[in-house]
Amino acid sequence: MHNMGVSMEQKIKTFILENQMIEKEDILILGLSGGPDSVCLFHVMEKLKEEFKAKLVCVHVNHLLRKEEADQDESFVKELCKKAGVPLEIERVDVKAFKNKEKLSEEEAGRIIRRRAFERARKKYKGQKILLAHHADDNAETLLLNLARGCMEEGLEGIRPKQEHYIRPLLGVRKKEIIKFLEENQYEYRLDATNQENDYARNRIRNNTLVYLENEVNKQVVAHMNEAMKRMVTINQYLKDETQKYYDLVVEEKEGIWWLQKSAYEKVPEALQSRIIYQVLVKAAQKEKDITKKHIDSLMALFTKEVGKEINLPYGVFAYKKYEGIILKVGRKTANKPKKYEVKQRVFAYQKEQDSIPDSRYTKWFDYDIIKKTIDIRHRKPGDYLTINKEGNTKKLKKFFIDEKIGEEERDLIWLVCEGSQVMWVVGYRQNPHYQISNSTKKILEIKFTEDFNE
Repeated sequence: MHNMGVSMEQKIKTFILENQMIEKEDILILGLSGGPDSVCLFHVMEKLKEEFKAKLVCVHVNHLLRKEEADQDESFVKELCKKAGVPLEIERVDVKAFKNKEKLSEEEAGRIIRRRAFERARKKYKGQKILLAHHADDNAETLLLNLARGCMEEGLEGIRPKQEHYIRPLLGVRKKEIIKFLEENQYEYRLDATNQENDYARNRIRNNTLVYLENEVNKQVVAHMNEAMKRMVTINQYLKDETQKYYDLVVEEKEGIWWLQKSAYEKVPEALQSRIIYQVLVKAAQKEKDITKKHIDSLMALFTKEVGKEINLPYGVFAYKKYEGIILKVGRKTANKPKKYEVKQRVFAYQKEQDSIPDSRYTKWFDYDIIKKTIDIRHRKPGDYLTINKEGNTKKLKKFFIDEKIGEEERDLIWLVCEGSQVMWVVGYRQNPHYQISNSTKKILEIKFTEDFNE
């Protein structure tokens, strides 16, 4: 980064080629504010476009913020493009009004408005790439901002040289190199007044923190930070690939429900656990913005909480703990309703030789003569119990549910066939051996839950 012997054009051309930013005959849409960075990019691309056989189109957005200055910026850009014979699109947008309407910071509002203008020009001119003038110092500021505000590993990559059709050819160049290039070539540019003020966190980092680090800690601080971010991109790509392998083992997706299996999750290397959680959360929320480390931590902690514990997450996602892991859903949990079913009962004489006991979870035979009271088909009540063996030992239904690892929210949905408080059959699970067919059985009661119950 500090080899000043190489010309600016040469340096940027190398960077473009290394990052495969431009193809032959691309139509390039360049965001031109009139400030030093975009003017530098403009002049460099003017010189390089022949080599790439590329066409250049400029877009200027007048934010209507500082009326007089903004108009001067606009006429400066007009003149610059006219001289070079480069097509120019100008859009005037009231950033303040948009900011207030959408409740955004001025910086964020400006960014969205510029992006929209660039996309419109790309469509109009059938452009391939949109060029932005971020440089190495911007990247260092972004890293410090992300670290200060809290970020995932992706935030440590800073600004990417290339994201889809957005490219940043100046990312390998220092701000001071840009100014030197403009002054040596006597290129005029406009000074953006807001960059000199300390309104924004970013400007405070630019004018105070970075200056201090460079003067007091290490002259090469910006270069070193950029090199570290470049390494992070490679490291993150490796971690992403590894995460994907484990993701498919841990997460089961079905109709708007994400099921995270605890046993599989516990086998995931610690470095990847938070990434799996982040990924599943982004999928459920269908948004990445505003999902923070705090949300990931609370979801990870849910694995150790008691069954039935719930947490609310951004964008209407909520998660609750089950025995086997965690369920994620979108939208409030609707009260679960028991499935519809039809029950058929019949009594008939048992003929040992011909009749074979059905092997089905939803059809059971009972010894009719053992039953003394009216049979109830219902959901659980306090005091319900089962006989668990021929010796007549009993177990509370609640204990049975716990042993079978049946989650709290499912217990109310399970149908029971009962004689008083004694459960003859936990439908879909277990039949009470006390009522089973034996050699002395004369009559059989068959109870059959029809298929739509099992849908």
